[in-house]
Amino acid sequence: LTVHGLEPFAAEYARAIRREIDGVPLQVLPLDRVIMSKRPLNRAKDAAQLPALEATLLARDRSDADSE
Repeated sequence: LTVHGLEPFAAEYARAIRREIDGVPLQVLPLDRVIMSKRPLNRAKDAAQLPALEATLLARDRSDADSE
């Protein structure tokens, strides 16, 4: 399986974030990696999501910087 903009599965899995939702353990990609996977695809649905995803990442990064 190849996902454009991402490294091989093992590398991406190693940086996945571990969360539990309703008792179900999940591995999810960090937001910056989700964005990296969507940019090269040039699909309309990804292009529509990218501004909101990028704004969320920017706001989170600013919040993290403010708390340092």
